[in-house]
Amino acid sequence: MSSSLSNSSTSKHQRSVRWSIWGLLVLSIGLYSCKDTSLTGNSLDNKPPKTKLTINEVNRSGSDRLSSQISVSWWGDDPDGYIIGYEYAFNSDTNSGDWNFTLKTDSVFILPIPVGEDTADVVFRVRAVDNDSLRDPVGANVIFPIKNTAPEIRFVATELPSDTSYSVFNFGWQVSDLDGASNINRVELQFNQSGNWISISPEESFVTVDITDDAQATATGNFYYGLNFRNANLSFDSFNINGDNQLMIRAVDNAGAESVIDTAFFYIKRKTSRILVLHDYAVATTKDSIKALHTRSLIQAGLSTFDLIEITDGDIQTGEKVALSTALPRVVDPTLVKLIKKWDFIYLFSSDLNRNVTYLQEMTTEFRSNGGKIFANIQMSKLNSTDPLFNFFPLSSFSPLPDSVDTNNDGKFDQPSNATNFRLPASRYAKGADATWDSLRIKRTLSGIAPMIPAAGAQALYNVKFQYQVPSFPRAINVEFSGSDVICVINGEQNIIYFSLDFNDVQIGSLNHLGPLIEDLCIGKLGFSSN
Repeated sequence: MSSSLSNSSTSKHQRSVRWSIWGLLVLSIGLYSCKDTSLTGNSLDNKPPKTKLTINEVNRSGSDRLSSQISVSWWGDDPDGYIIGYEYAFNSDTNSGDWNFTLKTDSVFILPIPVGEDTADVVFRVRAVDNDSLRDPVGANVIFPIKNTAPEIRFVATELPSDTSYSVFNFGWQVSDLDGASNINRVELQFNQSGNWISISPEESFVTVDITDDAQATATGNFYYGLNFRNANLSFDSFNINGDNQLMIRAVDNAGAESVIDTAFFYIKRKTSRILVLHDYAVATTKDSIKALHTRSLIQAGLSTFDLIEITDGDIQTGEKVALSTALPRVVDPTLVKLIKKWDFIYLFSSDLNRNVTYLQEMTTEFRSNGGKIFANIQMSKLNSTDPLFNFFPLSSFSPLPDSVDTNNDGKFDQPSNATNFRLPASRYAKGADATWDSLRIKRTLSGIAPMIPAAGAQALYNVKFQYQVPSFPRAINVEFSGSDVICVINGEQNIIYFSLDFNDVQIGSLNHLGPLIEDLCIGKLGFSSN
C-alpha cells in the first residue's frame, strides 16, 4: 500500500514540473511577441548645475580690508549629469568673452584695483558647467572689500657700486608686494636727480652700466640686464666723471602705488692709463711703504701714469681665501670682467697668494682674450697642490724639500732627510736670464720660501741658489739645494710674469727702487706702456 502511494506521488510531482516548464516557455514566447519597439513620450530637459562658494559674505572695512591677493574655493553639483569645469569672472565682466574656464575648485587671485585707487569692492563670480555644456544661470558670487598695499624695494648691498667706481658698475635690487608679485607693474630708476625715471620690467633685478667714453665731465652709460649681460637698449647721459653720483630706485604696482625710494651714492673715477695697478699688500705696518716702493719703481722705469686700486681689505681665515675686495665690483662676471677689460696691463703686488690674486684668473678672462698682460709680485707661500693658481701662474708647483741630505756638501746624499725648510742667505744674488739685466741682491736671510718648478712651456727669468736646513746640535746645518732655483717665470704665451720674492727683500745696487727690474720685465718682456 505504501509502495503504491509513493509511486503515485512521484508521478504527480514529475507531471507538475513538466507543466511548470511548459508554462514558463509559453509565457516567455508571449511576452516576446508583445514587444513594442515604437514606444513614444517626452524626454526630460537637462537641468542646469548649481554652484556654491565656501564663503558667502566678507564683512570688513577701513584698515581691516583684505589685501588684493585672496584665496577662493567653490564646488558644484548637477542633478542629471556631472560637472566638467567652472567659469569665473570679476565685477560685471560677465559677457561671454570675459569668463575664464578652469578645472580647479580653488585658486589664488590678485583682484583688480582701479589705477590710482587705494580700495575697491570686487565681485568674484563663479558658475559650474555640466557635461552638456550647460552653465549655472545664477552661479555664486561674493564681494571682497580689498585695499592696495604699496610695494617695497631695496638695493642688495653686495650688488651696489663700490664707494669709488670706474666706468663699469652694477646694482641689484629686491622687490616685493603683499598683494603678490604679479601686482608689481614696473621698477623705476633715476640718476643724479634728473627728474627722468627710467622704467624697467619687474622681471629684471640686476643692471650693469658700461660707460664707453669717460673722457668728458659727463658721460653716457649703457644698461645691460642680468648676469648674462643682455642689452637693455636703455642709457643715461649725465653720469658725473670724477664726481659724485646718486641712484634712486622705486617700484610701482598695478594700482599706481609707489614704494618708498631707496638711494645709493657712489663716485665715478676716470681711467687715465693703459696700466691698472692693484695694491693688495695687506700687512698693516708695511703696506704704505711697500706701495711707495712699487709706485716709485714704476715711475723710475718710465711708467709714470697708472690707475691704482687698493684692495687690502679683508682677512684670510685659516685654510681659506680672502673674500673679494669691496673696492672692486663684487659681481665678478659680468661686471668685474667687463671693467678689467678696459685696461691693457695689470700690475699686481700682494702680501699673500691666498688674497685677491685668487680671483685674477676669472676676472681677466676677457682682458687676456683681448691681448692683456699681467705682472704679479707675491711672495711665495704654501698652497694646496690642487690650488687653481697652479693652472694660472706659469708654475707647476713649489719645490719640495729633499728626501735625503748631503750633510757634507760633497754631492753625496748620505742620510735620510729631516730637512725643515728652505732659506735664502743674505747677500746672495739672483741672476737674470738676460746677461744685460741687473742682478738682485737678497737684503736679508729669508726662510719659509721655496723655489718654483716652472710649468711646461714656461721660461725662468731669475734664478738664485737656495739652501735647506737640517736640524743638528748645537745649531742647524745649512745645506746647498741642488734642485730648482727659479724665483721668476714667464708663461709660454708671454703674457704673465710671476716674481715670487717680496720686492722689499731684493735690491739693485744702492738704489731705493727697482726701476731697472720693472723696465726689463714689464716693459721689455710684456710691453707695458702708460699711453
